[in-house]
Amino acid sequence: MRHAFGMLGIFAALAAGACGDGTPTGPVAGDLVVRLTTENTGARGILFRLDGAQSSVSAPSGTGYRVFTTSLGPNMTLVAVVAPMGSTLAGGALVRVNVPDVGAFASYAALPAQVTGTNYAIIPNTAFFTLTVVQP
Repeated sequence: MRHAFGMLGIFAALAAGACGDGTPTGPVAGDLVVRLTTENTGARGILFRLDGAQSSVSAPSGTGYRVFTTSLGPNMTLVAVVAPMGSTLAGGALVRVNVPDVGAFASYAALPAQVTGTNYAIIPNTAFFTLTVVQP
């Protein structure tokens, strides 16, 4: 009987050691955020290319933004974001991106292609609009 309890203790110790500290060791799916930084407060819409594997792109809650996407390839998506009528795009979270590995956020890029004003006219210089992909 004593031997059985000793074996049970060994198995328990092995099981606890196999579990580790609970920290995931592989890819962890989740959300990243594309953040907009700009001094231009008159932008109503933006079109940008998102590089990196993702399963969905959506507007952050509470923004009212409309988001449209089209795939350009396995890891490249064209994203259009439009602010609600009577408002403009604000600096901060522009879209949420569901990705297979949030730990690989540094390998993602968002590159602005076109920006429109409140009258939908193209703003000629996208250099005033910076997009960064970050963990929320």
